[in-house]
Amino acid sequence: MPAAVRRQVYERDGGGCAYVSPDGRRCGSRWFIEVHHRRPWARGGAHTVDDLELRCRTHDLQAARADFGGDHVASKARQAQLFGGSTG
Repeated sequence: MPAAVRRQVYERDGGGCAYVSPDGRRCGSRWFIEVHHRRPWARGGAHTVDDLELRCRTHDLQAARADFGGDHVASKARQAQLFGGSTG
């Protein structure tokens, strides 16, 4: 993902989680921030400002579970622990 795109997303989202709850509250957390594809990369998402947003790890994982299922996410987490890195 181009650094310029990352910077634009960071600036647009104010460096905090962009997740908005069903009641309209934005998370805004600045802990464990990740760049999140609104349309998953594995399903054709793009490295564009429009398709990316910042998410805290909690809300990034919540979206991954919704997109791919809890079993798949747990399997990827186990693989990352076994191999000491991202399974990406």
